[in-house]
Amino acid sequence: MSLVIKIKDELGRRITDKGGVRKKLCDGDRNKLLHGYEQAKEILKNAGATNIFKTWYTATHPGGTAKIGDIVDSNLKTKIDNLYVCDCSVIPEPWGLPPTLTLVALGKRLAKHITEK
Repeated sequence: MSLVIKIKDELGRRITDKGGVRKKLCDGDRNKLLHGYEQAKEILKNAGATNIFKTWYTATHPGGTAKIGDIVDSNLKTKIDNLYVCDCSVIPEPWGLPPTLTLVALGKRLAKHITEK
């Protein structure tokens, strides 16, 4: 049995020269994850688990690398003509929920904007 610990972490990612996403966890984020791990460990122990371990941290919904108002404008357009960004990277603040509905709405809004041009 496995449990996933998710937190609303601070923004602060970067894109590498090879296109990868990197983020160093701040102390606050690390403390939130460790607290979640301790809670999950208790749940597993109460369910009868005896061999409990944790894996490396992984980002499930990385975002914030091309924030609205910073890299893209309110129409998701970059400084480069006809280049738009419409993914998790445009979200300008930390979030703790899955991004699916937000991204579908942004995609529909962008499609409408492009087709009206």
